[in-house]
Formats: sequence, C-alpha cells, structure tokens
Amino acid sequence: MRNKEQKFKETKDLFKPELSEQIDLSHKLCLLADFIDWEKLDDYLSNYFSEDSGRQSKPSRLIAALFLECQH
Repeated sequence: MRNKEQKFKETKDLFKPELSEQIDLSHKLCLLADFIDWEKLDDYLSNYFSEDSGRQSKPSRLIAALFLECQH
C-alpha cells in the first residue's frame, strides 16, 4: 500500500511530446498570441455586439487566426 501523503513526480510521457516541441514557435500565429492583449481586444469589441440576440460569438483569437490564414 502506498502512503496517502506520498506524492509522485509528474514525468514526461515518451509518446506524448509537449505542444511546444510540435509547433514552430516562430510562426506568425505564435508570435501574434504574445503580441496582442486578447482581453483588451475582447472588451473593445464587446461594445459592437449584443449578448442577448444572435448566435454565440467565436473567440477573437480564432477570428484573427482565420483572417491571417485567408490572406496567405
């Protein structure tokens, strides 16, 4: 039996590499994620949209990424 207070260290899974190892961190979308203050952008854009009517909105990060990829 193991002691209830015994803690195990989190180890890396051999078959599940971290996301930062799978993507190119110099890609324009990764750079954009750090460049924009997303909360401030959401607050600014919320003045132009209603919460009570219409469809539920999509995240602003998704819209920015789709816009950049369409320009590619």
